[in-house]
Amino acid sequence: MTLDELKREAAVLPDEDRLRLGAFLKHLERVDTAANRAELSRLDRSIETGDAVTLEQWRKMHAALQAEGL
Repeated sequence: MTLDELKREAAVLPDEDRLRLGAFLKHLERVDTAANRAELSRLDRSIETGDAVTLEQWRKMHAALQAEGL
């Protein structure tokens, strides 16, 4: 498939699919970059040192944000 064909196909996609396609393309731009690998390593170290949120903590925060309308 050519780039022009892809563009034509993307132009007729529903809004939600175009949004998801855009997110996927953005992901492809950064997935295998040195900056992304460094950030993932930093996050791994952060989690290993205990800087993480448990599922229960996340659920409480999520519920509080929903209650505030966020």
